[in-house]
Amino acid sequence: MPYELWYWPGIPGRGEFVRLALEAGDIPYRDRARSEGERGLIADMKARGDQPPFAPPYLVAGRRVIAQTANILLFLGEKHRLAPASESGRLWTNQLQLTITDLVAEIHDSHHPRLDQLGCGYGSVCGGAGGLCDGSAGGRGVVVAAGRHRIHGWVLGGARGACGAG
Repeated sequence: MPYELWYWPGIPGRGEFVRLALEAGDIPYRDRARSEGERGLIADMKARGDQPPFAPPYLVAGRRVIAQTANILLFLGEKHRLAPASESGRLWTNQLQLTITDLVAEIHDSHHPRLDQLGCGYGSVCGGAGGLCDGSAGGRGVVVAAGRHRIHGWVLGGARGACGAG
């Protein structure tokens, strides 16, 4: 029975590390979120019972649901001989993956700084944008609306807008 990999459709990221291992090991799997879409992913996460994954990626292996990239790779590495046979070798390989995870997080944070690094914070509800605004910069603070972040009047990745300017 092939594994089922769940990750956000169309978003490269942590799931790519798992896909690479599955492909490199010639391991059969179904990329479920790509076939089922985001709604299928969310529905599957909600249906996972007492121990659901916190977030994608996660791998369904029979009755097991294994989440977190490093955890999935540790499982696949041992089961499919993609990692050293010795425990110390597998732990060292896992250490490398965790270091890569830290590096990816650092790169991500340099392009998407945390609000506290910008001197921004959440406060009042932002009128027209349907998000939150801290009221700094003359009302052009941080807005989170429909999953898009506006920082000091700029929507990340695109159009200009201001808090309250909906």
